[in-house]
Amino acid sequence: MELEEIKGNNDYEKSKFMEGASWMCTKVNREKEKYDERDKELFNEFDTRTVDWENDPNLLLRGIKWLREALEVSTLEFDEALGSLQDSAQYNMEEAMRKVQKVFSDFEPNILSL
Repeated sequence: MELEEIKGNNDYEKSKFMEGASWMCTKVNREKEKYDERDKELFNEFDTRTVDWENDPNLLLRGIKWLREALEVSTLEFDEALGSLQDSAQYNMEEAMRKVQKVFSDFEPNILSL
């Protein structure tokens, strides 16, 4: 296959893009599952803490406040984890693109000199 044909082949680029998209979805799903499990643990802890607080509205309100704050922290941490994944993917994509560009720029002059 000639270099121009390889460079012009959108199917190859699309397959690599979709491979990366699939990889990223897998990473996001794993992160989501971790935080889902953690949030379930928070709800279980809330249930354990508040089981005997039905007759004391002040204690129950404190428990609700604790749960709300814990879920807010969990949401912020999940957002940070997704941001880190995105930053990492962006960095790795740019690195890969630089390497591919270097290969093509090193390769093209050799073809033209033939």
